[in-house]
Amino acid sequence: MKNWTRLAAAMFVCCIAAVSCSKGGEDPFLKIESQTTFSVAAENASGEIKISSNVAWTISGATAWCTPEVTSGSGSRTVALTITDNDTRNPRSATLTVASSQGKYAINVSQEGNMNLNFYEEGSYKAVEINRQSNAVNIVIMGDGFILDDLTDGGAYDQALDRAREAFFDIEPFRSYRDHFNVYYVYAESKQRGATYGYGYDGSTRQNFASAVRNTAFSAAFTQEANSTATSCDYQKVFNYARRVPVMKQGADIVLDSDGNPVSGAITDPDNIINKTVIILVINDQRYAGTCIMYGSGACIGMCPMSTSPGTMSFEATLRHEVGGHGFGRFADEYIYYDEALPSSGGSYNATNLAAWQGIGQYLNVSLANVTDQAPSNWQPFLADPETYPEVGFFEGACTYAKGIWRAEQNSIMNDNVRYFNGPQAYFIYRKIKTLSNETPSWEEFVANDAARIREQANANSAAVQNALGAGEKFIPLAPPILIGMPQ
Repeated sequence: MKNWTRLAAAMFVCCIAAVSCSKGGEDPFLKIESQTTFSVAAENASGEIKISSNVAWTISGATAWCTPEVTSGSGSRTVALTITDNDTRNPRSATLTVASSQGKYAINVSQEGNMNLNFYEEGSYKAVEINRQSNAVNIVIMGDGFILDDLTDGGAYDQALDRAREAFFDIEPFRSYRDHFNVYYVYAESKQRGATYGYGYDGSTRQNFASAVRNTAFSAAFTQEANSTATSCDYQKVFNYARRVPVMKQGADIVLDSDGNPVSGAITDPDNIINKTVIILVINDQRYAGTCIMYGSGACIGMCPMSTSPGTMSFEATLRHEVGGHGFGRFADEYIYYDEALPSSGGSYNATNLAAWQGIGQYLNVSLANVTDQAPSNWQPFLADPETYPEVGFFEGACTYAKGIWRAEQNSIMNDNVRYFNGPQAYFIYRKIKTLSNETPSWEEFVANDAARIREQANANSAAVQNALGAGEKFIPLAPPILIGMPQ
């Protein structure tokens, strides 16, 4: 009898234990019921992770293109994966990790390369902003250091050129007269991203880099000099790619010698449209650098890397200085390197060359004399109206020299890249826009539309510049423009 009682008691305990386990007292576990390695299509793809568990778990390793709907939970659940379309020809992979106190599982997801992408054809063009059917000022923008994967509709190439276009117009008076311009993009494939360089600044950290050679469409390169911002490219090829736009096809293709001097073709005709067009080369590199090549005939190429530096050393600020200031405005630099007088010859800037260039209507933002009746013509109406424009006068120092050369205001975009054209600069730009558009400029119209530019003056003070750069940063002037075709 006692044995029977003991047996019954043991059976009762086992039953209680079994019931207890069936009500949630089982051992903790984590299992993946779905595939842990799978591949998806390039487009319209989806995926899921089937988790079987009775404990808390997490999911890590999400990427921009493969994202779980939740990153943590408990118990069993099917977690959907959002997988974006692959906008390149290259396959890609991601590894998600499902983890808990009971271990972890790797979920390997791969996505096929997209063979259905439409790429811009080499040398093709797109009219992106047509404001006028005739008498427009033309801007042609192209990129260097962008590979084929960047050349999809709306891809990295388009996005970079869009930034350049908006930067150009994001300053007065270009903003107010934007409706006088037509803008075109031209497409070129590089075999490698980036640019060739010796030593240059890395936009964010500005550390010196060892030499590197990149195989790019227009051979954009930074100087071998340490810490220089000077930039060059295959000027002949850039000019002839700009001529892929039908409106630019006047005359013959351009031939330059090894130094960039015109030999034959459209650029040798002063009346050719290439000499009235702004050409922008966006370089797919983060360095703070930039240079404009300016021809006496009027042609220009503004070369602008996509600097990631802050404030007045950003890509946008650099582009406005190089393209809006040098390229379109034909202005000289106003910053000062040397505490001495402007020499009569030699160097990037000298009195003889300045006088020659001013004789053909260029470099009119600086004056070789601090006498009103000897100042450039675009200064005269400001100097005659000191009540309306008290900020305009003679401020000694420009063209890298502290003496013997004068600028019209204390500061402007041609000094430290601030977003501000001073009065005489803006008036020159206004007159050029109107003239190229076959319209008659007038002082009265300029003044009537000048209020927006005047409001930008606050950007031009030194405190604003330093605040934009940030603590510990120091502004670095850009290299002087390259001048080709010196007036005789």
